Amino acid sequence: MTGTIIPGPFETDESFDSLFPVHIRQLSKLHWSPLQAVRIASAFLAPCAEASVIDIGAGVGKFIIAASHFTQGHFTGIEYQKNLVVAGKKVISGLNATRAQLLHTGFKGFDISPYSGIYLYNSFYENLIADEALQEANGN
Repeated sequence: MTGTIIPGPFETDESFDSLFPVHIRQLSKLHWSPLQAVRIASAFLAPCAEASVIDIGAGVGKFIIAASHFTQGHFTGIEYQKNLVVAGKKVISGLNATRAQLLHTGFKGFDISPYSGIYLYNSFYENLIADEALQEANGN
């Protein structure tokens, strides 16, 4: 058998990012956690199957999707940008990532008390700069 070996979605950031449309994929390097960071953080935050972690500002849910693959924990992401949630939910469904849940909501008033861990990665970056790629992905 010859040819190129196609990596699974959790082997490289590029293979994971390829699960999303190009206009959303362009946000990855600035807004999404690298898989190596996900692997380390998820092992720390979810050392057992009973762990429940909230990702605040989850974007498309890269952390929650990959973390549910790398560990036995349960992961919930909250994101206020609806188009990112829609894209993330498609990937969650396509990968059958049953321990990953992505919610379209903001942080204000959200009860984080049921969660055993909290994850933040560059959650508020878009509020600090005018990110044209993010605005384009949101249809602005």
